[in-house]
Amino acid sequence: MKAFLVRFTLALVPILLGTPAAFACSCFMFPLTFEEGVLRGLEGSDAVFLARVTSMLVPVTSMEEMEEVRLGFPVRRVSFELLENFKGVEPSDKYLVTPLSSAACGYSAFEVGSEFLVYASRNSEGELGTGICGRTAPSAGATDEIQLLREYIVNSEVEPPYTDLQNDGPSCEQN
Repeated sequence: MKAFLVRFTLALVPILLGTPAAFACSCFMFPLTFEEGVLRGLEGSDAVFLARVTSMLVPVTSMEEMEEVRLGFPVRRVSFELLENFKGVEPSDKYLVTPLSSAACGYSAFEVGSEFLVYASRNSEGELGTGICGRTAPSAGATDEIQLLREYIVNSEVEPPYTDLQNDGPSCEQN
């Protein structure tokens, strides 16, 4: 009985003192054909583009020194060179943000110098953001998807998107 009371007390202490909220990323996806998935991704995103990562700003680990925290999670800023704009990238877009933690749905596969097909949404501050629940992927594995997006843009009545192929990679500074 004494052992039970000790275990019960140890289990009850964190509850009474309060524990930090636990978050986990959960992505719900409908089973779709490849074409339906690409089209739904295009329609459901604020921006879809092909880009080369030019730099990544990762905040330091201490909360006092951390440059950016969103919803309690540190974020990574990823600067990019725009290669092709399928939808929604504006000349003022210099970077995108993603949580550092996959538990917060952060996309961690970005590498400087690599090319990615990015599906992004705008946050309340107007910044582009992406995560693991979208279709963002390295471009090398998304050649069929990129071709389908090109065909869709050519065959649609959408105005030609902004593309700055002269861009040598925007900086990561805030405006």
